[in-house]
Amino acid sequence: MRCDACSGQQESYTIPLFPFALLMNTDSSTTVSLRRLISLRVALLAVVTTFLVAAVFAWFGLLPMAGKIAENQFDVARTRVEAGLAEVFIPPVSLL
Repeated sequence: MRCDACSGQQESYTIPLFPFALLMNTDSSTTVSLRRLISLRVALLAVVTTFLVAAVFAWFGLLPMAGKIAENQFDVARTRVEAGLAEVFIPPVSLL
């Protein structure tokens, strides 16, 4: 007597890569192994997580820093303009 479960053959699962693939793929001849499916999903998760971490870093780290730099540059430009205008208008006032 041979047991079918003990014959050493691996079962092939037909699992779609994405849930909507069931609607599009009606051909059951294309099968994906469970190991490949999990590897693809882990890789996709790692890529999406990397992009999300980079976006959060840019949003909360770089944008406020860029705002501070712009504010400091504006203050420097304002100080230069005030100094230039003071040189133009203060001497005539003192002559009066």
